[in-house]
This record gives sequence, structure tokens and C-alpha cells, in this order.
Amino acid sequence: YRALSPRAKVVVGLIALVYAAFTLVIIRLGPHGLLEWLAQFSTFFAQSSLGPLILILLLILLSFPPTIGYGTVITLCGLSFGSPLAAPGNSLGYAWFIAASGCLLGSVTAFLVCRIALDTHGADWSWVRKVRQGKEWKAMEKAVERKGWKMILLIRLCPFPFVYSNLFFASLRPEVIPMPFFVLATLATTPKLFLHVFIGAQTFEAIQAGRDGGEAATHTSGWFRLFYVVGASALGAATSWYIYHETKK
Repeated sequence: YRALSPRAKVVVGLIALVYAAFTLVIIRLGPHGLLEWLAQFSTFFAQSSLGPLILILLLILLSFPPTIGYGTVITLCGLSFGSPLAAPGNSLGYAWFIAASGCLLGSVTAFLVCRIALDTHGADWSWVRKVRQGKEWKAMEKAVERKGWKMILLIRLCPFPFVYSNLFFASLRPEVIPMPFFVLATLATTPKLFLHVFIGAQTFEAIQAGRDGGEAATHTSGWFRLFYVVGASALGAATSWYIYHETKK
């Protein structure tokens, strides 16, 4: 932080204030209030003809670091379009398609913009030079260079923050990560978004059932959610261990 320019310190300070404001809002609303608030948004998106487009545009915007809320918008896709109770014709497949489209378009856009910015101004930013010269960064770069698209895929699957993985991939040399490899690896990992979409759809149905005085999820959906969460956690742990092992070579 001390190595940053005064302008950069102001930007970091503003980002910290935004993060703090979001945290206070979440604490103030509480879990139930936050879900109700998201449910109201989901109803608006579900009833609007521009709902899918707005969500995709939000995902594109939130694919850039250091923004927050990408995962929330993915879940919002499920809240808005994952359940037929929200609007006729809705389904998990449709919600996943919206989320996957936003994920892919956002990744590619962030990748290109960050790569151009780093290629143009990276040499002028001292913090960029320091990060790129770091031991861990160089180890990750060498691991990606050795394994190619396979390592890109694994990094996408591990619990690495999505927006910062876009920045990481963009910072590597084009010969290490060509655009086609990046696109294919990102596309191959979009099925994992189904979990967030499913949770969003189940949350909407639970809220709707609570309003109507009925019951929410069935035992089948509960077991499915548990299986998916356990499987995703195991996959994330395995990929994280493998990536750590590769960076130590």
C-alpha cells in the first residue's frame, strides 16, 4: 500500500468504503431481509423482457476486479428464471444459460480489457511489476506454461476468486494463454454455475412457500443440494491441492 501513488491510494480507499458499505447493508438487512430484497429484484427481472439482458450486462460488469457481487448475480439468475413459480416458461436450464452467457462474455471482456491495459501501462505501474516478479506469481505462471489449458481449467474449478482469476490470466504472456484456450477452459467450467442457479431457484420457491404458508423444498432437492455442495467442495479441494503441488515444482 505504501508503494502506491496518492491517486492509487484514493482509489483503494474508495473501494474499501464501498466494501464496508455493502457489509453494513447486509448486516442491517439480515439473512431473511437480504433474501426478501433479492426476491423483489428477481420478480422484477422475471417480469421484464429485458431481465435476461440486464443480468448478463451485470455479470459482464462484475467480471472486472475489484468489483464484488458476481456470485450474487449468478444466484439471482436462479431466483429470477430458475423456477416456474416466478414466471411461466422459467426453468433451471434457462437460468443456467443466462448465467453461463454472462460468465463467458464477462470473462472474455475482462480478459481482453485487462490484457490491453497491462500491456499498455503495466510497465508504468510499480505494484504490477512487483506482483509479476513475486515468487508465487512466477510459480503459477510456470505451472500454467507447463500444463497449458489443463491448468487454466483447474484454476477455474478451484476456489480462486473469479474476477481475480480473469486478471491473473490476462497478466500472463499471450503465448502462455492464447485466447482460444482461455475461452474453452471458461466454457468447460460453466456447468458448476448450475449449483448457484439451483440454490437461487430453491430460495425463490422457499420464499414463495413461506408467503403462501406452504412447504418449500422437497427431500429430493435437499439431498441433491447436499450432494452437489459436497461434490463441489471435494473438487475444489482436490484442484487446489494439485495446483499447489504443481507450483512447487
